[in-house]
Amino acid sequence: IIDAENMIKFKEYLLKQFEIFDDDYLYYTMTIPARRFMPAPDPQTIFEFCANIMILTKMEKEVIIISLIYIERLIFNTGFIINSRNWRKIIFIALIIASKIWDDDSLENIHYSQVFTHLKIGEINLLERTFLELINYKVFVKFSEYMKYYFAIKNLALKYNFNGEKIVPVSVQKMMKIQEYAY
Repeated sequence: IIDAENMIKFKEYLLKQFEIFDDDYLYYTMTIPARRFMPAPDPQTIFEFCANIMILTKMEKEVIIISLIYIERLIFNTGFIINSRNWRKIIFIALIIASKIWDDDSLENIHYSQVFTHLKIGEINLLERTFLELINYKVFVKFSEYMKYYFAIKNLALKYNFNGEKIVPVSVQKMMKIQEYAY
């Protein structure tokens, strides 16, 4: 049981952790000097953002589903609210982690910082470490959980006309292979 004083400290700790995902967060000074207005992204903007990352880094198509599972774990574990100021870094780092777990030949953080030059290697490391801490390092994904999210995404893709009929489910063999590495 956490007393009121420790609960306040815990909330302050979480808020500090959440700050690093803000688009205006400056890694080297560890501050947010000014908060610019940022409009909420529409589905097309989010789709293009994810597609850009996945194409530039040659991520497997299953990574997007696994990253969504990780983002939901973040929200569930912490009460984190994704907004117009933090969605980019949240998605970016969730994709990186999912790629490292899923892909046999994933890029390392140094390579991501070379592809996305606005983020330095230290910042990517900090984002990754913080995200993993906030999801309690739970990167294992059950096949049934993957399929639940797969069908949810497929339905959304069809609803928003994102060519959902081209979305292909992961094979049982590939999912079993990733589950072996996740333990």
